[in-house]
Order: sequence, then C-alpha cells, then structure tokens
Amino acid sequence: MENSLYLLIYLSRSSVDFSKTQLVDLCAAAASNNQTVEVTGLLLCIGNKFLQVLEGPKEAVTRLYKKIRKDDRHTQCNILFEGQTSQRLFEQWSMNFLQMKDDYFLQFEEFKEIKEYAERLLSEPDKRKDGIVKLIQKIPHILKSNKIQLDIISPCNADSGKY
Repeated sequence: MENSLYLLIYLSRSSVDFSKTQLVDLCAAAASNNQTVEVTGLLLCIGNKFLQVLEGPKEAVTRLYKKIRKDDRHTQCNILFEGQTSQRLFEQWSMNFLQMKDDYFLQFEEFKEIKEYAERLLSEPDKRKDGIVKLIQKIPHILKSNKIQLDIISPCNADSGKY
C-alpha cells in the first residue's frame, strides 16, 4: 500500500477564532478518524492561517481533503502540493498540530520561511507554489533536534509531544 503513498499540502485562512483547546479537540477528532484510513499528517497554525500536511493512500487523502474543503471554519483553501511521495514525513502522527509561536520564527529560519510563504500565498494565490515540500520536509528534523520546547499535542500517541 505504501507504493501508492500520496501527499497533499494545503493552506487556508481560519474563519473562526479558535482557542487552543478547540484546536486540540479538532486534532484529536481528526487523529481518531485518520487512524482508521491510514492517514497521517500535521496541522500548522500560523496566526489565523492553517497549513496542513496529509499523507496516506491517495483515495483516503483526496476524500478527506474534499470533506475539509467543505468545512466553513476556514476559507481560501489553496492546494500547495499534491502528488505521489516515497515516504511519510509524519508517520507517527495520525494528526498533530503545532501552533507556531513568534519566537519560533526568530530561532528557526525554516519556520520564518514557512510563515512568509503562507502569507505571500494567501495574499497572492496565483503565485508559484514551488518549494513548499522542501520546507515541510525540514520540520521533522527541527522537531527531532529538541532545540526548543514545542507546543505539540499528539492525541493518539502515548508519547504526547515527542517526535
């Protein structure tokens, strides 16, 4: 089944002012649902923007994205990348979320690049979307480095917050 591993990355703008508790609950529900269809991923919250990575069987990922796109809690859904991939980036998470804090942008150039990239694409959605996969691929390395205390939850894993 890994032969048909599919990756979809999208960006959207929140139409709801989510509390951290609401985001945790949202991701916990998503993690539970994703686990049954072998989808893994990460939801990055950058202010009022969501950048989500979904990976798994193509049919499950595309079906999930269609459902997500209909959710009125966000607008301006914009696919940044979709296509085959050789490996999962977030294989240990059915879904997790990282709320980007301002000091992350100062400490890690990659997070600053992701934030600027998201802001540029939301203001100019017709711009080229090259480079997003390379930026996203850097996140697991940052998380594994343990250089900062991350505000991460992992609702389906006993090792909450660990990468």
